[in-house]
Amino acid sequence: MPVPHVPVLLDRVVDGLAPVGEGWLLDATVGLGGHAAALLEAATGLRLLGVDRDPRALDGARRRLAEFGDRVRFECA
Repeated sequence: MPVPHVPVLLDRVVDGLAPVGEGWLLDATVGLGGHAAALLEAATGLRLLGVDRDPRALDGARRRLAEFGDRVRFECA
């Protein structure tokens, strides 16, 4: 059984970054998208570029963040 991903310091990250409101945010370690999802939910004008070295993590982030549609783009580093 897979272990669920629990983002570390999620509330602090959202409190620190979500007030930006509109524009692009670069998440250079998007991983499975936990922080990214919380930020996109908190700031509806935010768009996100998610980058990761692990293509499997990017696949997980794509699935997790699919609900945000064209507000999210991905790149493999």
